[in-house]
Amino acid sequence: MKNQIEKSKELLVDFQNIEKLYSEGFELVQNFENGKTVQNKQLNSIVRELSKYDTVGTKCLSLLIDCESSESLKNQEIR
Repeated sequence: MKNQIEKSKELLVDFQNIEKLYSEGFELVQNFENGKTVQNKQLNSIVRELSKYDTVGTKCLSLLIDCESSESLKNQEIR
């Protein structure tokens, strides 16, 4: 269970960082669409930072497997 909590905390931080980067990217694109100049290095910086989170899907899957194997995640029937 402790391992699951640590993994979930790491994922939360990752998702918060990704959310921030997407927000910055969205703002840059909006500025560009509104005719403002966007510097290449700003966009490149966001892309580089986002690439650090390529493993988030794998981390999520790992957490789900851990939870399922310890039965801390209960399956619910969908009706």
